[in-house]
Amino acid sequence: MSAFLGTAGNLIELPIYNAKPTVAHDRAASTKRTLGGRVKVLRGARPRRVWTVSSERLTPAESAAIMALELGGTPPWVWVEPLARVTNLLSPEQSVLAPGTWSGTGVVQGGSVRVGGAFSPRSVSHADGGFVDFIFRAAGDADQPAVVPGIPVSVSAYLRGSGVLGISWRNYANTPISNNQKSYNNASLARVSMVNLIPPAGAATAYIWASGITQAAMPALTWTKGLADWSVGRGCNRAVIEGLSEAGQEAIFADPGASRSALSFTIREVG
Repeated sequence: MSAFLGTAGNLIELPIYNAKPTVAHDRAASTKRTLGGRVKVLRGARPRRVWTVSSERLTPAESAAIMALELGGTPPWVWVEPLARVTNLLSPEQSVLAPGTWSGTGVVQGGSVRVGGAFSPRSVSHADGGFVDFIFRAAGDADQPAVVPGIPVSVSAYLRGSGVLGISWRNYANTPISNNQKSYNNASLARVSMVNLIPPAGAATAYIWASGITQAAMPALTWTKGLADWSVGRGCNRAVIEGLSEAGQEAIFADPGASRSALSFTIREVG
């Protein structure tokens, strides 16, 4: 399966590639003992991820696009790796509704939830049924997951209440193009989904919301036709390229477009 790299609305496809993510899950922490004998712990931020990428047998046009992006573009870039495409393209924080990743008047942070085999350490709630924006755009459209016109998308969230789950398609300027909605009426927390949605022409990003929620948790977006099991987000909308190198594999003088080369580089999450 291919990966995508670039800017939302103009992603470059890497059709043949290998990528090995290196993710450190042990957060930095410091402890302090109080005069009363208690031990307090301060935890650092989530470690930023690193992917070692190699892409084989690229055409001249394919390799040129990546090299131009690195040599002449301005990061950070959007990085869509295959596992994120089929599990959850939201950021890790967005997928568990970490503080600062969602918004909603009267909506408050809630505790952990378990529905079937799905678990999240956080949820949000509203006493009377409120509106929640699952992708609070605190830093602009960089907080929104990328989409590509024509590539199917499925979206879901666990909701309790009576209202609508919605997804809004936005262009490169973050201007709304269109949206899809689905009504729900759940007495208990249950998954609500829309599958095999086709982003319209000009769509670059999307964001997800729900109205009428008394409780909500575990939003997800995948580039799939069907619904995948819920997973913690693996999306990365802020990344830089490091250590780009090229190795020629085939130079065909009679047909230069049939020549092939390999690229290797590192994707480092930033921000």
